[in-house]
Amino acid sequence: MPRERLAGRRDQARATPPAPAPAPAERLLQLQRGAGNAAVARAILARRFDRAAYERSMAEKAHFMAWIYEGPSWRPSTGRGNFDILYEPKTGALTVTVKCKFRFKDGKPEDFEDEEEPKGWIWKQAEKDKWKADFMRRVSAKWSGNFTFHCTRDWWEELQAAVQVHFVESDAKHAHFDLQVTKIPETSTSQSKVRRPKHNKRKGKAFLDSGDLTQEDKGPTGNFSQTVAYHEAGHMLGLGDEYSGSKHDDEPVAHEKLVQAEFGHGVPRHDDGRLMSEGDTIGPEYGVTFLEALRIITDIPQWHYNAKPPAPVLGEPVDGPMPVKQNPLAPTPPQVALA
Repeated sequence: MPRERLAGRRDQARATPPAPAPAPAERLLQLQRGAGNAAVARAILARRFDRAAYERSMAEKAHFMAWIYEGPSWRPSTGRGNFDILYEPKTGALTVTVKCKFRFKDGKPEDFEDEEEPKGWIWKQAEKDKWKADFMRRVSAKWSGNFTFHCTRDWWEELQAAVQVHFVESDAKHAHFDLQVTKIPETSTSQSKVRRPKHNKRKGKAFLDSGDLTQEDKGPTGNFSQTVAYHEAGHMLGLGDEYSGSKHDDEPVAHEKLVQAEFGHGVPRHDDGRLMSEGDTIGPEYGVTFLEALRIITDIPQWHYNAKPPAPVLGEPVDGPMPVKQNPLAPTPPQVALA
């Protein structure tokens, strides 16, 4: 028997259940269509933006910018090196100064028997003056302009620290190194070295020779060339040897821990064209002793080689509904011709 249907008028409104609320993803799509992706992203960021933290950071930054930061007679954690370091945030200059007390030692007469110059083993005053001037100018230029560090603290990202290195002459009392330069024949070579300052002493010692400002062949087969004064300056700045074949081959390179912490890789010992090995190339890792000092004297650990994109700086947080993007194709009122 057929089931009866309840009669009803055709014009009677039928009850319909309310439409379900759009899912979060659908809501986001609606917002993007109505307001635009950029406006939605900005509104979301604004709701998350911590204005109080931003204002505190700006106050701290203003205080930070009003000072200079220095570390006299800085000793890197590598156990090597000795220098003054100064950071000026207003200029972005990180200045490293190595003060040298120059001492000139005459050579051995028997080493100069084939030299034509009379008493060539004796340093003349003009030779001393020239060697000092060339050393300070050339070594400073070699080590300067190779490293720039960036602050990665939120809202401080525009701060930089560009390294300039200065080797200067000093008296014995204020020197970081006693630098002894021995006269040798132009065709000879000798072993130069730098001794680290002892823990209870102010100065280190460097032993160079008159030929250390000229390039000489290096490496087991002479396939590299190096200006020895640049290499020894690296020790005065806190770096260790990277070449192989020494009694320290089983020990880690002095600056390896700092390199590992910043770059994520070690420092192998082998003969190559890098300055702390057998060549004259300054690698980016050679700035790690400056970076370490910068973090400590400024009391800001967020200094790195690589810059970070700026953190967002937004206006007042958005508390109302999302802004509505106008539709340029929406209908417009009819144009009325004036009589």
